[in-house]
Amino acid sequence: MKYKLMVVFTVIFISLIALFYTRSSSQSMTRYYIVKLYAGDKVAGTWRSVELGRIDGQTLTFTVKGDFDINGRQVRIQGNYTVEEFE
Repeated sequence: MKYKLMVVFTVIFISLIALFYTRSSSQSMTRYYIVKLYAGDKVAGTWRSVELGRIDGQTLTFTVKGDFDINGRQVRIQGNYTVEEFE
């Protein structure tokens, strides 16, 4: 009886360690997106977005977070732009 109980506790303990390890490593690899707005052949603006953004017609709306922004701010651009994903 003691042996079975010890095996069950060991399996639960190892499972919890594996769960916390995978969760912490996946949170450290956050994705972000670089959004560039073009005016002709030149880059008119560059932003680091925390989300892919939403397209409404020819307008892209996305969220930008700075060092001191808690909630982030919404940026809306229109024209020729590119969105690149990074990890």
